[in-house]
Amino acid sequence: MEILIAVSILISAIHAIYPIFPRRETWVAAGFGLIHGLAFATVLANLDLGVKALALSVLGFNLGIELMQLCIILMIVPWLILLSRTSFYKVFRIPAAAIAAIAAIGWITERITGQPNLITAWVDEVTPHALWIIGGLAALSVAATLDDRRLAKK
Repeated sequence: MEILIAVSILISAIHAIYPIFPRRETWVAAGFGLIHGLAFATVLANLDLGVKALALSVLGFNLGIELMQLCIILMIVPWLILLSRTSFYKVFRIPAAAIAAIAAIGWITERITGQPNLITAWVDEVTPHALWIIGGLAALSVAATLDDRRLAKK
C-alpha cells in the first residue's frame, strides 16, 4: 500500500508538467487522499491493537496528519499562488514538478527493492532544510511579483 503513495505523488508531478486530469483535480486529490489514508490505516492495523485503541489511534493519527498537512499548505500555497500570477511561474513549475517526480521514482524504487537509493538519500538530506526552502520560495515569489510589476510599468 505504501507504494501507492509514491505512485500518487509521481502522477501528481506528471500532472503538474502535463495535465492528465484537467478540471478534475479535486476528484483526483480526494482519491489520492483515500489512498494515503488507507496506507496509514494499514500501518496502524498491523499493530494488533484492540478495537477501541485502534479507533483512537486512527483518529489521532488522521487528525495529526491533517493538521500537519494544513500547516504545510498554509506555509506553501500562498507563495505558490503569488508565484503562479507571475511570468516566472512556467519556468518554476516544470523543474519543481520534475524534482517531485524524481523523488517519487526514488520512493517507488525503494519500496520495490527494500533498499535506500541515491534519490531517497538526497531527499533525506534536503528534508531538514524545508523551512529554508519555503523561505526561498517566498523570496522567489515576492521577487517575481515585484519584477513583473516593474516590467509592467515600463
